[in-house]
Amino acid sequence: MRIFYQMCICIVLILLPDESKAILESTQNTGWQNWTHESVVSTQWICPKFCNDTFKMRTNKDIEEFYNRCCFHYSKPIWDLPLGHHVVGKLHVEYLSRTGKAVLYNTNTNTTSLLFYEVVHPNGFLSKMPINICTFKTIVNLYFSNNSIRQITNLRCLSKLDKLILKGNKITSVNNSTFTEMKYLRFVDLSDNRIGHIDPLSFSIKPGSLMHVYLSYNQLKSVDITIAILEKFFALIDYSHNQIKHLSNELNWKCCKEEMVDGGIIKWQYNSFRWFPNLTEIGFPDVLSTAKLTKNYGMDVTNNLWNCDCKFYPFLVKALEHMDRYPTMTDQYDAKCNEPSHLTNYSIIDFKHKYDLLICNLNMSDKCPIQFGCNCFYQPSQKRTVVNCSGLNLSTFPELPDFDNLEIDLSNNNFKPISNWSTINYLKRVKKLDLSNNTFSDIDFTAFDAEKLTSLILLNNPIVSINRSIENLAPCVTQIGNISIDCDCNSWWMKRWIEKQKQINHGCYFGKEILCKIGSKYIAPSNLTRDQVCPEDDNGFKSTFYSFILALMSTHAVVISLLCFKFRYEIFLIYRKKWLKFNKSYEKCSDDLIYDAYFSFDGEIYELRVWMSKVLLRYLEKRGYKVFYPLRDCILGYPREEDICRKISQSATFIVFLSQSFLDSPNLRSEWKYIWHSYKENKYKQLIVINFDDMEPIHVEDDRMRAFVRLSYYFEFFNTNSKLLSDIEKQLFCRKLKTKRNRIHPGPYKGLYKICSEIKNPQQIIRSK
Repeated sequence: MRIFYQMCICIVLILLPDESKAILESTQNTGWQNWTHESVVSTQWICPKFCNDTFKMRTNKDIEEFYNRCCFHYSKPIWDLPLGHHVVGKLHVEYLSRTGKAVLYNTNTNTTSLLFYEVVHPNGFLSKMPINICTFKTIVNLYFSNNSIRQITNLRCLSKLDKLILKGNKITSVNNSTFTEMKYLRFVDLSDNRIGHIDPLSFSIKPGSLMHVYLSYNQLKSVDITIAILEKFFALIDYSHNQIKHLSNELNWKCCKEEMVDGGIIKWQYNSFRWFPNLTEIGFPDVLSTAKLTKNYGMDVTNNLWNCDCKFYPFLVKALEHMDRYPTMTDQYDAKCNEPSHLTNYSIIDFKHKYDLLICNLNMSDKCPIQFGCNCFYQPSQKRTVVNCSGLNLSTFPELPDFDNLEIDLSNNNFKPISNWSTINYLKRVKKLDLSNNTFSDIDFTAFDAEKLTSLILLNNPIVSINRSIENLAPCVTQIGNISIDCDCNSWWMKRWIEKQKQINHGCYFGKEILCKIGSKYIAPSNLTRDQVCPEDDNGFKSTFYSFILALMSTHAVVISLLCFKFRYEIFLIYRKKWLKFNKSYEKCSDDLIYDAYFSFDGEIYELRVWMSKVLLRYLEKRGYKVFYPLRDCILGYPREEDICRKISQSATFIVFLSQSFLDSPNLRSEWKYIWHSYKENKYKQLIVINFDDMEPIHVEDDRMRAFVRLSYYFEFFNTNSKLLSDIEKQLFCRKLKTKRNRIHPGPYKGLYKICSEIKNPQQIIRSK
């Protein structure tokens, strides 16, 4: 029977997967059965039958899920069965020196039946891996526990390695290349070493078979998130009994594309964790994204130094919400608080519906004025920050934490009068404020955020006047107490204010009894009449009303005048366009006009110059238009500005190409000034603007040109509908002037083309000719 079983194993390892599966069925009586999974490279694993029997009572959907999870923990290679040991030969270690240098040697006499090797050498003094370890490339098990190995090297050649046990050595680090290409590696035990650093992605062997990693009793103080969240199924990673305080994210890892993240159980017990990590720093966009881990990950966080304060709150709320859905999480999160002292040994799962206990006491670094005797704490469950500075004889408002929803107690102090309440910058963040038993005589209620403020206590203050800004606050917010103030016509608003509050909040305790002092009488504002507070006649009211109307009209006139001045060019262009629409005529062009169109553009732009000469100029002249093209038609040696000015006066339509360089050129700005003047003075002339650089109004400094852009009275040079040429032709005002088409080039210089702006000294050029 033993020989038969040995033959079965040999055949399984060399046959195709389908054939090996059939042969493995013959081992059913051993209590094991073949098991494969898409996340595991190896196809030679067997899983105990009890994994299948345990979950038969579950639903069909759950059977496979729980069966696979059981196999992740208990499966092993087929040769690891007792009867399969005959295909695994043992290698021995022979030392070459007392420094721990050694080699492996094979004492097996019958090597033909051996398929694999294993090395078992505990409690030795190996300082490094045996020199010739790569000679035996089919080693599947390495047992080198309790030696003196300092570094994991020369293992990548062992591509069949299944189990690596280096427990109790002197290893100090693990590189992310240590286990590269070891896709069949299933079990790694590096516990009880001196490991202080593990590279990111050290255990992310894809494709791979890694199921068990033991790293307990080492010297780890930080662990990268990528060696905790592997995003693949595994059985167990044990980080217990280290000094881990926080998780890092060196590679800026982000979670997670899948709805549920594949994983396993991670043990974090007996470390130095005080707070749960900042989720955004380790790659989780928010607390809700951690729910992707709840199904496939188990985190045992017991026996740490947990500080149960406000930083615990966001994670704990979501974790406890999932307790009912995933009962197995209860044991994993049944950690005990180590601090603060009044919560020592308080179980984390007992915080459900007691989240108010999770607070953070603030200190001077948080701007809590503890130097004056104040105490502050932040309570996330109530979304508030409480500051208690009561009874400290303060005379000025102290600096307070930069938190929102402040609840401040400044009662029983000795504050000096405040002339400008808006200088207290945190009043806009106040939710509740107690200023009772102080010396305030007046309060500027505009310093508060009326929508945020829910309570303002001003009891027992010598208040002599009430600012009308109190009307902005919701009813019942303020508690003023019993006060009497001098009332006049400006106090008439208080009658409406108190009546309004009584109508809205019938049972509300206002905490105020306000009396108006008029002469020798004290009258409640609700009982006031207008004659009592405003005895003046109607003439005063009418005078005030008329003065108000006059001031309002004057203000409107000034505003309209300013707007008209600012947009004077836009108004002119709109008027000009409307006038042309109703007075369109092409017969009113004066006789002194020679050119149908005048081109104005920056000739330094090569693309524009080529397009103008080869496209637009040819297009118009082919259709009988006479065009003044400066690069061709400027008179050589003639003063440029005088020549340009004369040609502008002789042109019916101006075609201006707007570009940044056009506005930056002094010559072109001067040319644009003459064009605008001629266009403005002659209502029958036309001005066409083509936006070559696609400029926005904010980038155009010239007010006249900006008006064209702001009103969209221009053509886009890159016209998507390919109608730019025809659109330009339609805008030509005086159509096809019947004048002689000869270019103006005097005497012997006919046919000589020069760019006007490039002629530095025309007289010098003439003399040279």
